Amino acid sequence: MNRWLLVGLPNVGKSTIFNLLTKKNAHVGNWSGVTVKENKALVKLDKEYVEIVDLPGMYGLFPYSDEEKVSVDYLLANPDCVVINVISYLDIERGLRQTLALKELGYKVIVVLNFFKKARKSGVEIDLDKFRQSIACPVVINDEKNKVNLAIKIAECVDCKKINYDDSYLPKELVELIKNSTSIVSTYNSVCDFEKQKNNLDIIYKSRLTRVRQIISNCATLSIQKKIRIIPTYALFLLFTPLLGLGGWTIFGPIGNWLKSIIELFFEYCTEGIDNWLKVLDAPEWIVSFIGEVVCSGLGSVLGFLPQIALLFTFVELIEQSGLISRLVWVCTPVCYRLKISGRSIFPLLMGAGCNTTSIPLTSTIKNETYRKKTIMMLPYVPCSAKLPVLALVVGVFFKNYAFLVIIGLYLLSILIGGFSASILATPKGSFDVWEYGSLQFPQLRQVGRSVARSVIKFLTKIGNVLLIFAMVIWLGIHFSFRGEYLPTITEDSILCMFSKIIAPLFSPLGLDWGEVCALILGLPAKELALLGMAMLNGVKGENLAYSLSGGIVNFDILSALTFLTFFMLYTPCISSIAQTREATSTRFALFLVVWQFIWAYIVSFFIHSCTKCVMMGGVGTFVWTISFGGGVLITILILLRSVFRKRKCGSCSNCSGCHG
Repeated sequence: MNRWLLVGLPNVGKSTIFNLLTKKNAHVGNWSGVTVKENKALVKLDKEYVEIVDLPGMYGLFPYSDEEKVSVDYLLANPDCVVINVISYLDIERGLRQTLALKELGYKVIVVLNFFKKARKSGVEIDLDKFRQSIACPVVINDEKNKVNLAIKIAECVDCKKINYDDSYLPKELVELIKNSTSIVSTYNSVCDFEKQKNNLDIIYKSRLTRVRQIISNCATLSIQKKIRIIPTYALFLLFTPLLGLGGWTIFGPIGNWLKSIIELFFEYCTEGIDNWLKVLDAPEWIVSFIGEVVCSGLGSVLGFLPQIALLFTFVELIEQSGLISRLVWVCTPVCYRLKISGRSIFPLLMGAGCNTTSIPLTSTIKNETYRKKTIMMLPYVPCSAKLPVLALVVGVFFKNYAFLVIIGLYLLSILIGGFSASILATPKGSFDVWEYGSLQFPQLRQVGRSVARSVIKFLTKIGNVLLIFAMVIWLGIHFSFRGEYLPTITEDSILCMFSKIIAPLFSPLGLDWGEVCALILGLPAKELALLGMAMLNGVKGENLAYSLSGGIVNFDILSALTFLTFFMLYTPCISSIAQTREATSTRFALFLVVWQFIWAYIVSFFIHSCTKCVMMGGVGTFVWTISFGGGVLITILILLRSVFRKRKCGSCSNCSGCHG
């Protein structure tokens, strides 16, 4: 079976070509890093099948990122495949350097020139006959006006007569090495070894650049292209504050909440209708409860994400395809690098203020694995909107005159701990973000719709199963005792309450009783459910909850309220976030993150509890000594953890690439 490999620089339209050839709907974006692994499809041409593989973008044949390594490894593993080198009409010079490198290795290359229509408007003209002869390979134009199937045009080029390739621009030593090589892999290794010697890398680069410019001067007429300048980019940055504010207000504000309430109201009516129907059928009470609370409410909680998820992904797609997101990242990159994170982390972190669960998939564009994990470690510490109702209620009851300051303090504390947590992972030396500017353009709404639908379906299928399973576990914990008795409402004999009492001694140094522990457990499926847990435990509804927090099972004073809120802000994220973390990284890292956040939530809450208690009992002097000692202990723990998690390499053997710490 024949195989075609789509190869090219990032953001030159490989995925668009892949969709044209295969009639598929692979994700297409207006920034680099959209394709992070190979996409495959089988296409029938005449009487035979062809496998078309869309490889991640790469800048050269010597990889700097995981995605580039995927492409290079795939090329080396398939030396007999046809390589379709996609080049942007608007950036022929860089694309041709890659073409020459592929030809040097001996690949059968077919060049596809993309963005023909835009190039014509910019005044770019190419003599195709001269162009083909100069680069010694067939050339196909992706012309929107030409209705001939692109796959047919490429298939016709596969059997084209071979054109003699002129390699005289290369150093003679390298030409001899290439001629003496017996395969593409051996040629690749020879070129790698040659480039490592002295200044050979610069020599080869200049040789290719000189040859490319000769080809362009002989075959192409290029108008004076407008270059992206710093001042307009910073001017565009001024638009991001209102733009992101508008996006956040739409997604997580009145519009998103209104759409979410419609779905919740629909499922409430469904639950009532099913309950009445089951009662008519004389179904057992536990069956009615299970279907109403697990099936209906569980599906409601999963689909309740739908409006805000759809709005978020729509917003992301619109600014991505418009070309604005790459400029936002470019402006923020210097600040991000000072924080030892990728420039691409800025957008997921900003969106994390709305919902951490929906922000984790946005980290897929971060190429370096360590930077991606750093960002995912920081995201749960970006306070999401689901935590705000709990904060507002408890702070409003116990810190009336200082409510705003307490909330801001807890937000800053959470972000600070997030930065410390991410710092335990070593920053890879020599890693960097090579960022491609997408052209400023009006988004294609049809493409936006397809991409949003694909992202929403993928998101819901990934977290739906986890949320439903956890809803079942919580239901069992609330409505059954250890003796197997069904309990219509939560009582102290329920499995959940009994479990909370068992682990309550662990939280007693924080000043928390089993009722507060039970509320924290109920906050795991979704943080706002902690309010529902408090109401259930105190046997109240609605506005009465605020009055019960000083005398119910969940019983706070000022000290325990502050400790509870600190732990609530820092402990394990919601189950859907854990599921997304596992999908984006690995099960091992997701479990590590759960344990890590619990430990730090406990340490910081204990520290806050002890310091506040010292102020209340011993005055400011005792507080100063306590905070000095406690701060020193925390810093020592952090330094020790950094030394444990940062693996240092010796740099003295061939297997080491230097110190990574």
